[in-house]
Amino acid sequence: MALGLRRFIPAFRLKFSFLSVLVVIQLLLIGLSTLFTMIIIDSLDKREAERANGMARYVANEITQEASRVVLSVLAIANNDSVAQAFSERNRDKLLEAAQRTFNDLKPYGLQQLQFNIPTADGMVTFLRVHNPSEFGEVNSTYRPTVVKCNIERALIQGLEQGKSGYGFRAVAPILFHDVYQGCVEFGSSFGAKFLEKLNGNFPGSWAAINLSRSINTVGGDKVIIAALNETDDQARNEHLNIPEVAFAKIHSDQPHYMMDASAQSVSVYIPIKNFSNDVAIYIKHAYPTDYYAKIRHVLISSAAICLLGLVLSSLIILVLYRQITVPVNGLVAETEKIKNFQLDERVTVQAHLKELQNLVSAIASMKNGLNSFKKYVPAQLVRQLIETNQEAQINGVRRELTVMFSDIEDFTSISEALKPTELATQLSMYLDAVTHIIMDYKGTVDKYIGDSVMAFWGAPIEIKGHASAACVAALRIQARIDELGKAWAAQGRPILATRIGINTGDVIVGNMGSEQRLNYTVIGDTVNLASRLEGINKTYKTGIIISAATYDLAKDDIEARILDFTRVKGKSEVTTIYELVAERGDISSVNKDFIHTFSAAVEQYRARNWDSAIKMFQALAKKRPDDYPTTMYLKRCQALRVAPPAEDWEGIAA
Repeated sequence: MALGLRRFIPAFRLKFSFLSVLVVIQLLLIGLSTLFTMIIIDSLDKREAERANGMARYVANEITQEASRVVLSVLAIANNDSVAQAFSERNRDKLLEAAQRTFNDLKPYGLQQLQFNIPTADGMVTFLRVHNPSEFGEVNSTYRPTVVKCNIERALIQGLEQGKSGYGFRAVAPILFHDVYQGCVEFGSSFGAKFLEKLNGNFPGSWAAINLSRSINTVGGDKVIIAALNETDDQARNEHLNIPEVAFAKIHSDQPHYMMDASAQSVSVYIPIKNFSNDVAIYIKHAYPTDYYAKIRHVLISSAAICLLGLVLSSLIILVLYRQITVPVNGLVAETEKIKNFQLDERVTVQAHLKELQNLVSAIASMKNGLNSFKKYVPAQLVRQLIETNQEAQINGVRRELTVMFSDIEDFTSISEALKPTELATQLSMYLDAVTHIIMDYKGTVDKYIGDSVMAFWGAPIEIKGHASAACVAALRIQARIDELGKAWAAQGRPILATRIGINTGDVIVGNMGSEQRLNYTVIGDTVNLASRLEGINKTYKTGIIISAATYDLAKDDIEARILDFTRVKGKSEVTTIYELVAERGDISSVNKDFIHTFSAAVEQYRARNWDSAIKMFQALAKKRPDDYPTTMYLKRCQALRVAPPAEDWEGIAA
């Protein structure tokens, strides 16, 4: 290793050569430009982060001020002696007169509701709406949790609350008259477009307030736009709901988050807002244009210009050194080509003026003389072979017993036609990722992806014991995992990707297959073809996983399966018994196990041509599980065969 380093180090002594100068200058310029760019970008990032955090602090401060205004207002009413006396007397006219002036004075400041509530056996009931005196007597316990909480705790309750007409700042205070609790009074102001207009006055842009909890007046999803500002159409308004997962997680943990959009040249700030229960119930989104990307482009262009200028200057230096370095180097290259071809008779005639090149010329001359002497002892052809020796992967294959699996998505063509390309690619990637992980976890080898289909095998290149059982358990885990994903996809409005699987075990040829230009480690043979066909006939029996008799015989101690049918595969004369894979051994209820046992006994009666007995058993099974298609299928077969018995050589296969 040290000898190799000593041979390599002298190359750095050519510091005056055009290559050294070019590399050093370019590396220096690129390094400085990169450092400069990173500093500028870091500064711009900090500026955007500070602006976004400042935005969040500003919104929080405005909410605090609005809430404080409501609290001070409600306390002014609750502590008014004339109001308390009129309320204790349940004199609605007198109470309206006492509270009306205060309410009118506060309306210009955005306060919109003033309401008195009394406790009854039915709950909290509206006694007087100062903002709408003609309406009273309504039980509001179901939509005014702040009122209920104030009535229970007999203390001031304040914060954001969602009512029938939407979100608003609410403050509810108990009213005492001679230290006796009389009920409560609530003051409220709206939380909507007017509040956003106020925010927009200091920070212009696109504003929206989005409800994270289910709205009382909406039947739709969990996210509802409370108000949006500076949006021209519904599509722009609805874009506020497309919140990235990372921002959604931050909001739920009560942390503001900002994201930058290069295509729109904008920044979006997501600010969580808590309700009166101190739960994050709303988030405010503010989008505004930024010059961040324009400045980044300017920095990159400037850096590129500096590097280009350095390249021009480097070229001038190279021109000066060209005659001193390039000509002798080219001559030395020609000499090494002669040495490679063992043309050793000519003397080295390269002229050089730099010390390093002179040493190199001398070394090459000495090497040429040494090799010229060496070839007298060793044939030149043998030396060439030693130098030119190379290895490549060779086409080969071996016969081995493996278990092969094919999986496919049910009705994938219709699903793909209904989805956008990006949606299809994303969901298919999630599906294939889940299937692949499970196959690899159970020591399987993924052979290839064929559109939405997956081909895999067990037992090669690493031999594993119990490859049939491993494949069956993997198939069951795949179905379970896809069912879990299906529930999540359904909740998101995505299609469910139902999976069909076929498994077969037998001898195959496994190894490197292909051409000299491209090889693939794969398996071929009838076993592979049958596995593919088993996957396809799931459609016929409306099943999820079908395995062959060969696989069942090897894995039956580890799985639960029911005999499904007897079929003759295309190209084969013998009858093949197929099974439906149900569960792992022991992972099945006694009811399901009894059903499988009875089903197998009914199939035996069918094979024995005991039509009446088989029909009776299948009818009993159909009553237990009317949606089990194989049971219905066999029942129809038996009824038809009882009317028209099959030929003597009948093997149990339906006509």
